[in-house]
Amino acid sequence: MIKKLATIFSVGCSVALAASPVLAESLLSPTTVHLTQANVEEVDSSNPTAPDTGEPDNGALELSEPDNGALEISPAHRTQIEELIALTNPPGSNELVLNSMVAQFRQMAPDVPDIWWDTFVEKVDYDELNALVVPIYARHYTSEEVAALLEFYQTPIGQTVIAKTPIILEESFAAGQAWGFNLAQEILTELEEDGYELPSI
Repeated sequence: MIKKLATIFSVGCSVALAASPVLAESLLSPTTVHLTQANVEEVDSSNPTAPDTGEPDNGALELSEPDNGALEISPAHRTQIEELIALTNPPGSNELVLNSMVAQFRQMAPDVPDIWWDTFVEKVDYDELNALVVPIYARHYTSEEVAALLEFYQTPIGQTVIAKTPIILEESFAAGQAWGFNLAQEILTELEEDGYELPSI
C-alpha cells in the first residue's frame, strides 16, 4: 500500500514540476515535496529473494536526505538565498503542498479522525525544510546568479510568476496525480494479463 502510494505520488509531483520550466525553478524552493521510488525500501518477508539487512522491517518510509557535504556558504550568500526562497514562495504555498499530500493520506486512512491530521499539519516545521534547501541553492547558484534571480522576481513578469505559481502547482499536481494513478493501474493490468504474478499491495 505504501509503495503504491509513493509511486503514484512521485509521478504526480514530477509532472507538476515538469509542467512549466519556470515553475520547476521556483519549485526548487521548499514548496516541493517529492517522494521517489528510490526513497522507498520495502522488505517482503514472504519473498525468499529479499535481502536480509538484519534489521526489523517496521514498514516505515525511508526518505533520503540531500548530500550537502561540507559545503561552506558565506553569510551574504545565505542571506541572498533565504531572500529568494521567501520571495518565490507566496503566502500559503508550503501549506498548499502539505495539505495536498495529507489529503491523499486522509483518503487512504478514512478511519483516522480529522483532528489527528489537523494536529499533525499544525506541528510541521517549515524552517527545518528551509534549512535543507539553502545548501541546495548554494550548490547550484552563485551569488551573482541569485542576485539576478532576485532582480527578475521583483519585475512585473516575475511577480506574475510568483502570484500564479500556487494555482499552476495545484492544477498540475492534480493532473499529474490522476495521470500517474491511471498509468499505475495500466501497468498492473498489463502485468496480470501477461501472466506475471503480482504482489499484494
